[in-house]
Amino acid sequence: CENVLKALEEKDEEKKEEEKKEEAETEAADAGAENAPDTTQEEQQRRKKTSNILEGLEDKIRELDVALGQCRRTALGQIPHVNLRVHPDIAEAALKIPSSGKIDMDDLGLTSKLSDDEFLNQLQTGVSHWIDQIRKITVLPASTPFPSGEDEAANADLEEVSFWTALEAALKNVRSELSKPEVELTLTLLKTAKRFLATIALENNTGLDSAEAHASDVANYLRNYPVQALAAAHDLPKIGSAIDAVFAHVPKIRQSRFYDLERLARLVEATTLTLRQSMESALRDRYKSNGIILGTTYEQYQKDVYFPTQDIFVRFDDQYEQFTDFFVEQGRRRRVSSGDSKKTPSEIVKGMKLYHSTLRDRLEAIHHFRTQHEKLHSVVVEVLTGDDEEHSLTDAEDSTAAMREVEEAPLALFAAVDVLDLTPRGNAAFATALEGYDRKIDAIEERLARLLRDKLEASQDAEDMFRVFARFNPLLTRTRVRAAVKEFQIQLISTVGDAIEKLRAKFTHKYESSSASSISRLRGIPPVSGKILWAKQMERQVHALMKRMGDVLGANWGQQLEGRQLRRSGDELLSKLDARAFFRAWVSEWERDLSSDAATVNARLNSYPILIVREGPNGAFVAKVNFDEKNEFLFREIRHLKWLGYERDIPRTLSLVSEESLARYPHAMALKTALRSYAVIRELITPELEPLVMPQLRAIRESVAEAFDVSPDGGKRAGSGRRIRWETKEMAEWVAGLTELVSRFEERVETLLRACDKVDIALDLLGKVNYNGANFLNVVQSVQKIVDELSLAGYMDLSMWVDVVDDRMGVVLSKRLQGALQAWCNTYELHDEDSMDEDSEEKKDADPKETLPPVSVPTIGVEILLRNQEISASPSVPTVRSLFLNELHNFMGIVCSLPRPASGRFEVFDSRTGTDTSATFERTQTFNRLVHSVSPEILSNAYATIELHIQKMTLFVNQWLSYQSLWDTRVVDVASVMGEDIDRWQALLLEATEARTALDSTATLAKFGPVTINYDKVQSQVNLKYDSWQKELQSCFATILAQRLHDSHSKITKAKEKLEAVSLEGASASTNEIVLGVTFLQEMKQNLEPWSEEVDKLIESERLLKRQRHTFRGDWMEGSRVKGQFHHMEQVLAKRNRTMEEQIPLLQSRVVAEDKISAQRVADLLSNWEQDKPLRGNVKPEEAIDILTKFEFDMKKAKLDHENLIKAKDALGLEVATGDSAVSDCLDELTDMKEVWEAVTGPYESLEEVKDTPWSTAVTRKIRKALDDIMADLRSLPNRVRQYDAFTHLNDTIKGYLSGYGLLSDMKTEALKDRHWKTILSRLGIHVPFTELTVGMLWDKGIINRKKEMHEILTVAQGEMHEIL
Repeated sequence: CENVLKALEEKDEEKKEEEKKEEAETEAADAGAENAPDTTQEEQQRRKKTSNILEGLEDKIRELDVALGQCRRTALGQIPHVNLRVHPDIAEAALKIPSSGKIDMDDLGLTSKLSDDEFLNQLQTGVSHWIDQIRKITVLPASTPFPSGEDEAANADLEEVSFWTALEAALKNVRSELSKPEVELTLTLLKTAKRFLATIALENNTGLDSAEAHASDVANYLRNYPVQALAAAHDLPKIGSAIDAVFAHVPKIRQSRFYDLERLARLVEATTLTLRQSMESALRDRYKSNGIILGTTYEQYQKDVYFPTQDIFVRFDDQYEQFTDFFVEQGRRRRVSSGDSKKTPSEIVKGMKLYHSTLRDRLEAIHHFRTQHEKLHSVVVEVLTGDDEEHSLTDAEDSTAAMREVEEAPLALFAAVDVLDLTPRGNAAFATALEGYDRKIDAIEERLARLLRDKLEASQDAEDMFRVFARFNPLLTRTRVRAAVKEFQIQLISTVGDAIEKLRAKFTHKYESSSASSISRLRGIPPVSGKILWAKQMERQVHALMKRMGDVLGANWGQQLEGRQLRRSGDELLSKLDARAFFRAWVSEWERDLSSDAATVNARLNSYPILIVREGPNGAFVAKVNFDEKNEFLFREIRHLKWLGYERDIPRTLSLVSEESLARYPHAMALKTALRSYAVIRELITPELEPLVMPQLRAIRESVAEAFDVSPDGGKRAGSGRRIRWETKEMAEWVAGLTELVSRFEERVETLLRACDKVDIALDLLGKVNYNGANFLNVVQSVQKIVDELSLAGYMDLSMWVDVVDDRMGVVLSKRLQGALQAWCNTYELHDEDSMDEDSEEKKDADPKETLPPVSVPTIGVEILLRNQEISASPSVPTVRSLFLNELHNFMGIVCSLPRPASGRFEVFDSRTGTDTSATFERTQTFNRLVHSVSPEILSNAYATIELHIQKMTLFVNQWLSYQSLWDTRVVDVASVMGEDIDRWQALLLEATEARTALDSTATLAKFGPVTINYDKVQSQVNLKYDSWQKELQSCFATILAQRLHDSHSKITKAKEKLEAVSLEGASASTNEIVLGVTFLQEMKQNLEPWSEEVDKLIESERLLKRQRHTFRGDWMEGSRVKGQFHHMEQVLAKRNRTMEEQIPLLQSRVVAEDKISAQRVADLLSNWEQDKPLRGNVKPEEAIDILTKFEFDMKKAKLDHENLIKAKDALGLEVATGDSAVSDCLDELTDMKEVWEAVTGPYESLEEVKDTPWSTAVTRKIRKALDDIMADLRSLPNRVRQYDAFTHLNDTIKGYLSGYGLLSDMKTEALKDRHWKTILSRLGIHVPFTELTVGMLWDKGIINRKKEMHEILTVAQGEMHEIL
C-alpha cells in the first residue's frame, strides 16, 4: 500500500506539472497569435501534444486504479505479519549492547540468568512461538494454490502477482526481525546456557532459506509481468501491445526454477479474462452498451471496431500457438506431472479456458449481423430507388415502406439491448434481438421476392426475363429471393448453357473446320485474318452470355453451384480467344523465322529451287521445294490485317518478304505438286514393290539430280551446264519434264497397286470362304491370274513380289488350317456332358467372329456282342482310332495340298525350271509346310480330342466288357471278400441296385464324336444275369445278418443278466464286487451308444432287404426283438444307476478303502520287483523268464485293479488322483527285460549244448565254430538288447571261452594220461569220472584262469611221453 500511495503522489505531481506547462503554452500562444504567421499549425501541434499528455495521464490513472483495486483484494490478507516478541528482561538488556555488537553477559547483567531454568524455559517457549510464526509464512510458497478464477471479477492474475510480491516482502521482514539485537541476544543466551534444541530448531526447522529462494525466484519472474498494463489499457491498440508484452514475458519462465508450468497455464488463463475485461471496458467507454450497432456507420464500425479487435484476436492466436509449443517443450524438459492427475503438458494446455473467446464470438456475431444488414440495405436502396415510371403507384409505396423497414429494423430491436453483456441474460437478450431482426428481414425479403416473381411471370419470353433479372440483380444475394426465382433461374441457366455449348462446339471444331473458315476461303480471307475475325465474334458472344448469367445469378455467380461450370467454360473460352496475343504470336513467329533463315541460309542457297532436308523420326533425306508455304498467304494476310486495324503493328520486313515470294509462286506450285505426288506415291510403294518400278524411279532421280549438278550415284554430272536456279531460263522446261516423269511413274504405280488390291481381296476371300478344297482352289487360281497379268505387263523382279504373296497366302491358309483344327476340336468336344456344352456356349458368346461351322466326318460304327458267354466289341478300339486319325489327316490335306503361285509360267528361258527334279518340284509347289506353322497346342488338341473320344469310347466299351465278370466270378467269392462288414454289404446291395437301374435305360446307342456304339443285343442278357446275381447276394447278406442279429441279441441278454446280478447294496457285497459292479456299470454306460448304433444298423439292413423284396427263412429273428431286448437292458441299467446313486456315500467309503489296500499292494509289489528283478547276467534265462512271468501277472492284475478303481471313482464322483504310472513304468521295464532275456535264450541254450559236450568226444574245432556262431548271433541283436547286463555277461563269458581255446586245444593231446587227468581234476575240484567229464565242467571250474598250472602238467606229460618214445 505504501508503494501504491507513492505512485499516486507521483502521478498527481506529474499531472500538476503537465497542467502548468499546458497553461504556459496556452498563454504564450495567445500572446504571439498576432505576430506568428503559422499560428494555426502551432496551435494544432500544441493541441496534439496536449492530447497525448492527457492520454498518458489517463493511462497512469488507470494503472493507479488497478493497483488500488488490487490492494483492496485479499491477496495481502493471506500473508500473516510476523513480529517476534522477546522477554522484557532481554529487551531491556538489548538496549545496553554496545555499537560494536559484542555481547558480554556480565556487562549486560545476564550472568545470573544462565542458571535460572524458569527464565530459560520462558525464552525457549518464546523461540518455539517464533518458529510457529515463521513457519506460517515459509509454508506458503509450496502450499498456496493459484487464486480461484471461478469469479470472473476476481482478477486472479493480478492477485497472483501481488501475492508473490507481498510474500517476498514478508520473508524479508522475517529476516530483518531475526537480525534484531534482542533476538540475537536471546539466541546467544540460549546457546550459552546449553539450550541448543531451540536454537537449532530455529535455524533448521523454519525453512526460511528455501522459502526465500522460492519466493524471490517467482517474484523476480512475475514482477515485470505486464498484466497491470493490460488491465489499465483503455483503447484497443494498447490492449494489443499489452497482450504482445504478456506473451513476450511468458518464455522468461526458463529462468525460474520454482514457478511450475501448471501455475503458468492458470496465469495465462486468468490473463485472458483480464484481456476480455479490458476490451469490454474500452468498447463500453467509447460506444456504451449498443453503440457498436446503432451509434456508428458500417465503414466507421469496420475501421474502429472490427479490424482492431480482429487484429488483437489474430495476434493472440499467433502468440498462443507459439506459447503452446513452448509450453509442451518446457513440459518435456521439466517432466511435468500435475498432482495426482498426472496430466501431460498437452492435456494441461487443452484444459485451459480462454475467457476472451466469448467476447470474440459475440463480436463475430455482431460483425455478421452488421455485414448482412449493410448488404441488405444497399441492395434494397439500389433496386427500389431506381424504379422507373412504368411501375404503378402501389409498387412505389411498397418500395418506400420496405426501405424504411430495413433502415429502422436495428434501431427498433437493439435499442434496449446491451450487446456487450456476456452473461446468460445478455446472451438471451442478444439472441432474441437477432431472431426479431431475422423475422423482420424475412418479411421484407418475402415482399421483394413476390414483387420479383410477379414481374418474371409477366415476362413473355427469355429476353424479358433477362431484362427483369438485370433490373433486380442486387436482390439475388438474399436466400429467400433466390429460392423464389429458382425455377426461372434454372430455365435461363439452361438457355445460357445451351448457348455456351454451341459456342464450345464451334470452338472445339476449331476455326479451320468451321463454316466460317470455308466462307473466309471463298471470300479470299487468309487464315490468320479469318481466325481473328472469328475469335472476335465469339468473344463478343461469350461476354454477352456471361453478363446475362451475372444478371440471373448475381455478382458471384461463378462461385455458385449452378453457375460454376458455366463460369469455368466461359473463362476457358475467353482465355482462348485473345486475338491480340494470337496476332503478336504470328508476327513474332514470322520475325523469328526470318531472323533464323537470315542466320542459317545464305542468299545463294535461297536461289536453289529444291533442297534436300531431313524429315521424319528416322531423319530420312527428302526433296523439298525451296519455297515456304506461308509466303503464299503473306501479302493477303497483311492486306486484311490492315483492314482490321493492325497496320501499325505490321513490320516492314514482312511486306518485303511477301513481294519477293510472289514472283516465285507459279514454278514453286508446280514443283510442289510434282514432289508431293512423288512423295505420296513413294509412300504407297512398299519395299517388296520397289524393284517392280525401279526404271521409273531411276528416271525421276536423274531429273532431280539436274537441280544439284550431280549424277544419281553421287558423282559429278558430265556434259551439262550450271545448276538449275530460280532465275535461270531452263527453269520452266526442267519443271515440265519432271512433272511428266512423275505422271508416268504415278500411272505405273497405280496399275501395280490395283493388282495388289486384287491380291488383298483374294487373300481376304481366302480367309472367308468355306473350308472346302474347291473354294480354296478357285481363290488360289485367281491370284495366279493376277501374277500372270503383271508378268505380261513387263514388271521386273516379279518373282520377289510373288514370294511375298506366297508368304501372305501361307499366313492366311495357316490361320484357316488352325481355325479348321479349332473347329475340329469344337465339333468333337464331349457335347453329351452339360459342362462341356456350357463351356462351348461361353466360347461362342465371348468371340462370335471365331465361331466356325461344325466339321462333318463319316460315321464309324461299333457293335457290342455276346458270343459263347464272352462280351466283345467289333471293330476293336485300335481299329477305330486308326479310322478316326485318317479322317483328321484328310481334313488337314484340304489346305496343305493347294498349289502355290508361280511367277515364271511365261518365262520360257528361265534357267531354274530345268534344275529341279519332279519330286522336289511337286513337294515345293504345295503348302505342305503349313502343317509346321500351326500352333502345337491346337494340333495337339485335335489329336487329344480324338484320344479323348477314344478314351471315353474305351471306358464305355470296357464298362460293357466288365460285365464279363458276371459270368467269370462266383457270388461265394464276393461274399468271402465282403466278410461280415454290414456297411460294405449295404453299400454293395445299393450299388448293385443302382447298376441294375442304369441297365434299364431305353437307349441302345452311344455316340463318341463320329463313333456310334450299338449295344442293344447284349443289354437284355446282362440284365438277366444281374437279376440272378442280386438274388444270390441278398441271400448271402441275409445269412450274415441273421447271425449278427442272434449274436447281438445274445450279447445284450448276457449284459442284461449281468446287470441284474450286480449287487451294490448293504454289507453283503464285498469291496471287490462293488468295484467290479461300479466298473461294469461305467463300462455299460460307455457301450450303450455303440450298441444302440449297432442295433439301428442291423434294423436298417433288415429294412433294406425288405425293400428289395427278399424272402426271409422261417427261423428269422426280427430286428424288433433285438431292439426290445436292448430297451430292457437300458431299463435295468437305469435302475442300477439309480441304486448306485442312492448308495453313493457307502460305495465311496468302500472304494476309498479298497483304493488304499490296492495302493499298499502296489507298493509291496514294486518293492519286491526292485529287489528280485533279474538284472544280473549270471542268472539263467529260464529262471529269469519265470521270475518275469510271475511279476508280469501280478503287475497286470494290479494295473487292472487300479483301472477298475479309477472307473469306480469316476462313476461315484470321487476325486481321481493323477494317474500313477509306476506300475506302467515297471511293466514297460519288465517287457524290455523280458525281450532281452528271450533274445539271449537262444545263444545261452547253444552255449549250454556246447558245455554239455563230453570231453572225451569233444572236437575243439567244432567248439570254436560253435562259439563263433554264438558270437555272431549276439552281434545281430539290436542295440537296446546290448545295453543290459544279461547280454554283457553272456558276451564276456563267450569271449573268455574263446580266449582259452588254445589251452583246450593243447589239452586235447594223447600225452595226458589218466594220472595226469586225475591231477588236473583234483586241482580243479572236479570229482567225477573222466568219462563223465564235459567241456562245461572245465570252463566252470576255471581252467582258463589256471593256464600256468595246466601248462606245467602238459609239460610234464609231454616230457614223459618223449622219454617213453
